[in-house]
Parts: sequence; C-alpha cells; structure tokens
Amino acid sequence: MTTGKTMQDDGWARRGAPTLDVFETLAAEHGVWIAVTTNVADARRVTDPALIDALADEAETDRSFAWEAIGDDLHNQTLVYGPDGGLQHRFRKAYLVPIEEAEDGLALSFGPLDALRPLQLPFARIASVISKDAWMPDVLDRLALEDTQVLL
Repeated sequence: MTTGKTMQDDGWARRGAPTLDVFETLAAEHGVWIAVTTNVADARRVTDPALIDALADEAETDRSFAWEAIGDDLHNQTLVYGPDGGLQHRFRKAYLVPIEEAEDGLALSFGPLDALRPLQLPFARIASVISKDAWMPDVLDRLALEDTQVLL
C-alpha cells in the first residue's frame, strides 16, 4: 500500500479525482442518489494544509482539501453517493476483460466476488454489474440470492 500517492501521479487517475468532487456535490445539492462508474483508486479527502500543498492540483490554489490515494489497487467500480453527498457504497467489477488486467493496459485489480452485496436504498435494493459481470452466472446468482431488485 502506498499512502500519500496523489491522484495526479497517473494521468488517467488524475482525471478520476474530479469525479469524486463533481458527483458528491451534485448529490448533495439536489438531495438525490447518484451512481457513477469509473476507474479510480480508493481515496480519502484530506484537509491538513501540509497535505493539501503536497497533493492538490497547483492550478487550484483556493482548495480547502485534496484527495489522497489510500492504496495501490485501481478498480473499475461504481460509486454510489447519497443525498447528503457522502459515498455510500462501492461496487467493484469482479471479472476484468484482458485490457483491464494487462500490465501494459489499465492494470486494474479484480473486485472480490464475495464482497458483492446489494445496497438498500429507501426505494429498492440495488446493485451494479459492470460489463462482463453482467453475464456471469455466479455474479447474477449471488445478487438474486441477496434479493437485489434493481441492477444498474
């Protein structure tokens, strides 16, 4: 695990960082649930001024926080934000296609199949199946056994 790695360290990962800002803000401003699928490292918001100076985009001098990667694994995952803007759940893709797992490709990590669980929302139990996961019987069977009502 590489703590302190910035979202800017990899070009494509850097582009993922605004995803975290945009969708949490939209969810909070409109009081809605938002699900977005992206390839991004797990990250946490840091507010320590020294960390902001080290991690934040130099072009954004008025930032009160920065995103710090909290691990080396990059996942194709659906992030679900609640009406308060908080990250409520992650659905990580279990079955990668060759370009996603190749070291000379995206070098993504597999999501653990045994961690795949639906999220109970006020109106339904939802789950996200990304690409190849959508036609894998063990993924669909697991979600059916968990009484999933809506697949994204």
